[in-house]
Amino acid sequence: WLPGLLAGGAVAAALLLAAALRAEPLVWVAAVAVGVFAVSGNAVSMVLVMQRAEPGRAGRDSALVAAGFFAGFALGPPLFGLLAERGRYGQGWILVAVEFAVAAAVALVWALRERRTRAGAPA
Repeated sequence: WLPGLLAGGAVAAALLLAAALRAEPLVWVAAVAVGVFAVSGNAVSMVLVMQRAEPGRAGRDSALVAAGFFAGFALGPPLFGLLAERGRYGQGWILVAVEFAVAAAVALVWALRERRTRAGAPA
């Protein structure tokens, strides 16, 4: 549940950045929220991968999580840049919120799958 909570908080942080276009003081709250939620989400995800990895799979599993995490950082900025060039910063921050929402959805699916596995149902 914690990765989903962190991703949800990151969505809120990105939406605060979009809102900061109209209320500039929000940018400080949003910047702190991105650090608290988005950055810590990566660390928490890695800890969970290391705790739950099957023997011999920790390296591959953590690489997969890292690839997903950094894919968002690799794809997001160029797309944000295209929007920013057109003066559409608000839409850029919405894009960031959507990326974090996808991360939250992945975390939710993972949590539900893990819950079913613990209950004895097939994953």
